[in-house]
Amino acid sequence: MRPVNAYGKGTSYRINTEEPFHVKMNFHEQSDQFVGYTLTLSQQDSNVEISAGSCAGSMTEDIKNMALVLSSWEADDLNWMQN
Repeated sequence: MRPVNAYGKGTSYRINTEEPFHVKMNFHEQSDQFVGYTLTLSQQDSNVEISAGSCAGSMTEDIKNMALVLSSWEADDLNWMQN
């Protein structure tokens, strides 16, 4: 779950996505097992961290044969993705 007012368009958000910002992804392991990740968004003096780990452990074997691909999409209406 993302923090309230974490990121979005405009100055009311801690990370204003209308301006340049940095993204850092850390993957966590324990005894060679994937146990979660932390995504950090930063912009000037503001940082937002989003973490997951509760169900990530079951991905250990699957993730060995995957490539990480990130993409950002924006549209007023994303219904076209359902077709």
